[in-house]
Amino acid sequence: MTPDPGTSGDHGPGGQGPRDHGPHDHGMKERLLGFIFVGVLVDMIYNAALDRFHAHYSGSLWLQRNWIWPYVAAPAALLLGLAALMGFFRKNRPRWADAAAVGVTALLVYLTLGAGYSCWKYCF
Repeated sequence: MTPDPGTSGDHGPGGQGPRDHGPHDHGMKERLLGFIFVGVLVDMIYNAALDRFHAHYSGSLWLQRNWIWPYVAAPAALLLGLAALMGFFRKNRPRWADAAAVGVTALLVYLTLGAGYSCWKYCF
């Protein structure tokens, strides 16, 4: 006796089991779009807070010497952590999505890094 179509015994044509549709995409395009949206918001909030911090401590020589940590390393770590929380960088997930998340992170950090951040005073 064959099970009715649509029941738990129906595994595709000919009862061959569930079909595998290639790499395990599982909505990675939607996750990537969500990461872009939330990443832009996180980057804007972090940049606004950092601008306030910079306005208060603009004369700090430590901040002028080590500008790369708050303006490059910290936002990159925040965005990569967000990407990991959103399901990127896990095994059995497509590598193209991980590469896209790293590319989006690099682009967001680059776009929010103004030329003035590295040259507040004493640049040249």
